[in-house]
Amino acid sequence: PSANHIKNSDEPIVLNNNATSKVIESVEIIAGTPSYRPSTAIDDGADHTVIGVNTWNHLRDGNPRIREEHVRFNIADGAIKESLFLILVDIVIHTVAGPVTVCNHWIHVLNCDIPEVLLGRPLLLCLGIDVEQQLCELGKTSYQVTDTTDSSISSEYFEFDDVDDSSISLLNQEEVNQALDLRVAEAARIAPPEFIATLLEYIDKFRHIFRVTLGPDPPIKVEPVILELKEEA
Repeated sequence: PSANHIKNSDEPIVLNNNATSKVIESVEIIAGTPSYRPSTAIDDGADHTVIGVNTWNHLRDGNPRIREEHVRFNIADGAIKESLFLILVDIVIHTVAGPVTVCNHWIHVLNCDIPEVLLGRPLLLCLGIDVEQQLCELGKTSYQVTDTTDSSISSEYFEFDDVDDSSISLLNQEEVNQALDLRVAEAARIAPPEFIATLLEYIDKFRHIFRVTLGPDPPIKVEPVILELKEEA
C-alpha cells in the first residue's frame, strides 16, 4: 500500500529502536533491479520507515522514484538527523510463514549512516503486527505479586474456569480449504498436470500455514500453562 502523505514538521520524530519481532526473519528492499537485505529493527514509535545513506548506496543504481521532502528525526544517541528525501520501493518481508511483499512503500533516507532499517508503524500494521496493542494486552494480564505465600493469588488472578469462552475461537479451516480449492482450480486452467500434482502435494503438506487474510490468528483453546517458581525465586 502507498504511504500516506507526510507533512513537513519542525518537531523531531523520535525513533525507538526495539528488537526485531520473532515473526519477521529478514527484510529485502527492492528498488528496480537492485535488492538488498539489511539488518532490520522494528520502530513502533514512528509513522515512517527509515534507512540510512549506507543502505541507500546499495539501492541507488536502481533509480527508484524519489520525492523531495524533509523530516527531522531523533536517533538513538539523541542526535537530530534530517531525511534527505523519500524513495519508492517494494519491501519483501520474510516471515516464519513465508514471504510477504508490500508494494510501493515510501521510505525516508536519512543524511547519515544507521546500522539497521527501521520499520515504521504503518508498515507493521498492514502486516497485522500491532506492537502497541500487544503491549496493552500484556498489561491487562500482568499482575504484581507481593506475597508469595498468599493462597488466594492463584484463585484471584489465574482462575481459568471462569474464562469467557465467547471470546475464544478457532481458525475456520473450511474457509481456508475452499480458498485453496479455488486457487488450485484457477491454476489448473493454465498449468500442466505435473505442476498441479506437485502443487497439491505441497498444499496437503503445509495446509495448516495458509490463511485467507493477513494478520494474527484468532485465539484458540489450549490447556493453561502451570508455572512453578523455585524456592527463593
